[in-house]
Amino acid sequence: MKYIILRNDKDDMIFSYIKDDNIYDTFKYKKNNKWYHMIMKYNFPFSKLLYGSWKKKIKECDTVILFDTMMYPCVTKYIRKHNKKCKIILYFWNSIDEKNKYLLSDKNIDKYYTFDKKDANKYKLAYNQQFYTKNIKIYSKSKIDYDILFLGREKGRKKELLKFKNICVRNKINIDLNIISKESDLINYDTYLDMLKRYKIILDIVVSNQNGLSLRAMESLFLKKKLITNNKSIVEYDFYDKNNIFILGVDNMEDLKKFVNTPYKQVDKKIIDNYEYKSWLKRFEE
Repeated sequence: MKYIILRNDKDDMIFSYIKDDNIYDTFKYKKNNKWYHMIMKYNFPFSKLLYGSWKKKIKECDTVILFDTMMYPCVTKYIRKHNKKCKIILYFWNSIDEKNKYLLSDKNIDKYYTFDKKDANKYKLAYNQQFYTKNIKIYSKSKIDYDILFLGREKGRKKELLKFKNICVRNKINIDLNIISKESDLINYDTYLDMLKRYKIILDIVVSNQNGLSLRAMESLFLKKKLITNNKSIVEYDFYDKNNIFILGVDNMEDLKKFVNTPYKQVDKKIIDNYEYKSWLKRFEE
């Protein structure tokens, strides 16, 4: 497969750790303002001037993989115009909702994939599970300051997060909630990973319509951290182990303290390899 992958920011989050010269910024400028989005949404004649250096490679590839975030139909239209034979794939890395559902009507996309099994069944899409990279490692002999860490946008989860925090307090379990409500409070992924060294457990509260694995689940698997999650579908995955994963709404809360105090149990290497970036990429060839 001779491919290119287009991302809104090829250095965003885990992509800054993935060594693949075929990953490009979709746009030259990483601007997040209404005028920039309007130019793309309405496909003004000069919008192609904002495209990244991938434009020079488009005629050479047989496959283009795009992500739903910050993807505009003008991009697929441009690709199709300059390479009529290449396969255009769109990967939903987020659950499908009213914000991104319009992408399903893009006639230039040859095949849709999603990380969410529920969305795959609902919208008759191909499924390709969440991924991570072994290039991300945590080397630490740091003192563990807290048992549990949550860091993420609010996304309507504040009430549930605070409810769980109260349970932890009653059970004398240390928890650090970092609920981000303003974009200015966001931190880069390197800083987050540096924080994570000092915690035993990652708290994963997914939004109500999500069934697929979050990045927090992948961090748990690759970085050998235990996981507390409200994603009940996680039992369907091959890496699930009751020793490592506590499911809110399923497991007995009386066992929470015991779960927190027991060590992480190593997962088989072959299972972890299945969630590696290279394995994810290879599945697009099947």
